[in-house]
Amino acid sequence: MCNIHTYQFKVLGRKCSREAGFEPAKPPVEKVRSKEPLAANISISALELGVFSPRMQFDPTYITKLAEDIKAEGQLKPIMVRPHPKETNRYQVWDGEHRVRALQKLGETLVRAEVHALSDEEAYYRTMRINQLHGKRLEDLEEACHINKMVTLFGLTQEEVGKRFSRSRQWVSQRLDLAVRLSPKVEEAYGARRLASSTHAVEIAQLPKEDQEKVVEVVAAKKLSTRGTRGLVHAIKKAETDEQKQQILEKPLKFYEQTFKDPSALEKALLTIKPEDDFLAKVKEIRTEEQAKEFFEEVQEKGREPITTEQCPGCGKQLRIDWVKGEISWF
Repeated sequence: MCNIHTYQFKVLGRKCSREAGFEPAKPPVEKVRSKEPLAANISISALELGVFSPRMQFDPTYITKLAEDIKAEGQLKPIMVRPHPKETNRYQVWDGEHRVRALQKLGETLVRAEVHALSDEEAYYRTMRINQLHGKRLEDLEEACHINKMVTLFGLTQEEVGKRFSRSRQWVSQRLDLAVRLSPKVEEAYGARRLASSTHAVEIAQLPKEDQEKVVEVVAAKKLSTRGTRGLVHAIKKAETDEQKQQILEKPLKFYEQTFKDPSALEKALLTIKPEDDFLAKVKEIRTEEQAKEFFEEVQEKGREPITTEQCPGCGKQLRIDWVKGEISWF
């Protein structure tokens, strides 16, 4: 039995009108244009997704759970759409894309919807506001890209954006700064779920755009953690030549992340460890936590002081070794 809530047609016996051979009624355009919302059942194939939503990723686990809830209880909340501005009998979704994907997962062909007559600017605003107030939380990166679109498309000032979304000018400025700094390739990698989280993209956005494109490929290919990504970004920022940057990109960063607990220590170790010094060469050979543990135990047996310093013969920087904690830092 069909569990779609009906508005524009009657349920005939134990079958809905779709099963009995009827098509869902088309919402009268003149009523929609009057600004009065219209409830209707709409074919999912008549929907256009991804036009206004600030979301760049749709969590499959969340969609699966939502599909289970809809299967058990039905679609309790309608989606929000507007008539397509160029195509007849088609609609653009501005709220409820998770529900549409959940219904598609269940094999449903109809969705309960409310049709609103909205301008582009109204649709962009309402979509963002609803996602801020209800449902799955938006990432900073998603907010940044959406606000940047609104500023670009509609010529809004930072003050106007802040007032509309009940946010400070500083909040708006930070989001716009992130959107402007972000390389399209990083944005694409996040949207395609090649990056584990938006935090990875935010870290990478600290770099010049020409460096971001190389770094995002390494982060995605090696599936680096947030800390590993932060260490890589910091190392690239400290590099002075393209050759040095390439050497950093080729290093086994996941192992360095395990060995050096502090990202700043990781960044400096990548750049300053030189093979000319026996001690530093030994540190460079460390690739696993077990090797690091053996190394610290070995030097402790030789009667080292709890904290000692060494000087890198290559750059002259001082290396501080805490033998008790097993940590390395530079100054």
